[in-house]
Amino acid sequence: MRFDPLEKIRSMSLSQKKLMLSGITIAALFSALWFFVYMPSRAEVLKLEAELSDTQSQIRQIEEIMADGKISGIGIGMLKEKYRRLKERFPEDEEEGIAALSTIARSCGIKVVSSSVQAKTEFVDDSQQPVVFEGKALQVILVSLELKATYKELLKYIQAMRNSLSVLATVESLSIDADEAGPKKLNVVLGVNLYFSS
Repeated sequence: MRFDPLEKIRSMSLSQKKLMLSGITIAALFSALWFFVYMPSRAEVLKLEAELSDTQSQIRQIEEIMADGKISGIGIGMLKEKYRRLKERFPEDEEEGIAALSTIARSCGIKVVSSSVQAKTEFVDDSQQPVVFEGKALQVILVSLELKATYKELLKYIQAMRNSLSVLATVESLSIDADEAGPKKLNVVLGVNLYFSS
């Protein structure tokens, strides 16, 4: 006797097919978020740190050259602006960044069921050394959000976080379950790391 998966699917009830489709969709969404949001954002933290350090070094070199009168103020102004924008990604005040997570969620039509904030911890690199910027150790705060959203709202929210959040954030964890209230709503638990200087 040969196993025919199509025949097995045809013999499933409508509710079983919906459940299977929900499971496949959740797995696909989780995979997409993992590969397109979580993994790139972790690398972005270290990339920004290197870019900050490089820009600061360039500013120092240009200022030394400027002392000899060889370069115009336009070039140094452009580099200082780039450095200022990068520096803003690591603010000292965490309250605004934490509050923005819920504000952005609501603007995307997402219901924020609850949120919790863990204590600051020191951000370390792969060799477990503290990451330092301008003589200050970078700190990370994990914010856990329990949300009710559709797939579309969740994707819109993650994109809005990347575009609108002033502080650097990475998605640390994501858990998605179908909501019993309706087939289109999801119960989402999202863990977001926010990075600050101290």
